[in-house]
Amino acid sequence: MQPIHDILTILETDFKKDIPALLTAAGVDDFDVYTAGQSRNPNEMGLFIYPNESSYDFERNHVSVFIQLQLQKKDVLEAVRYSDVVSKYLTSYNPLKIGATMIDSISVDTWPPDNNRTTFIYIDVSFSEPLDSCDYE
Repeated sequence: MQPIHDILTILETDFKKDIPALLTAAGVDDFDVYTAGQSRNPNEMGLFIYPNESSYDFERNHVSVFIQLQLQKKDVLEAVRYSDVVSKYLTSYNPLKIGATMIDSISVDTWPPDNNRTTFIYIDVSFSEPLDSCDYE
């Protein structure tokens, strides 16, 4: 599996390249910014990628990444469209790009769904690479 720095960079590059067209097709605006790291501006619409957890043992390598969607003044139904686009993109994402062999899970949490202020959507995606005895030599 790639180092976490490389995983974040690869995901950032892929999101910047692929997500805008998917958002347009879903009828919602593109993000102002796509970046590895947290938001520097609370008034921007953005997709932010940062590490959640990682573990490496004798059975598998595991990396979990948070994708945070920062949506300005979007109602619940519009926020769900953003969540759907990114989640569906992740379900079809090729984990080999980051050196993993599978996506273990994707979970989504929306907070707070409010069209008068910022809505945050947190997507936790877990990648893994099962190991065998050949990986120890």
